[in-house]
Amino acid sequence: MTTCEGDELVAFERVRVVSSTATALQCAIGDRRVWLPREHIKGRLWSRGDCGTLLVRRWIALDRHLAVPDVAPDAPLVCDGPPATRRLRLLPSSRQALGN
Repeated sequence: MTTCEGDELVAFERVRVVSSTATALQCAIGDRRVWLPREHIKGRLWSRGDCGTLLVRRWIALDRHLAVPDVAPDAPLVCDGPPATRRLRLLPSSRQALGN
């Protein structure tokens, strides 16, 4: 079985558990407080007040805006290409279309 890149673990140091439930931890990571599901984290942090290093699955870290995705410098961006030649036009909102 192969593991997906999103299943890789990202280490966060100086994490403090703010609150906990049976299924998740609310952690202070840097200046952010986020809920993390226990099934997607590893480490020795279990309950409120615990501090230390926490390993978080990459896709969860990205979803919670805790990590920046690795992008190869030579990788083309999806939006690279010739500029659009068509102009955008503004459509009326559904209320304006109904005359309300």
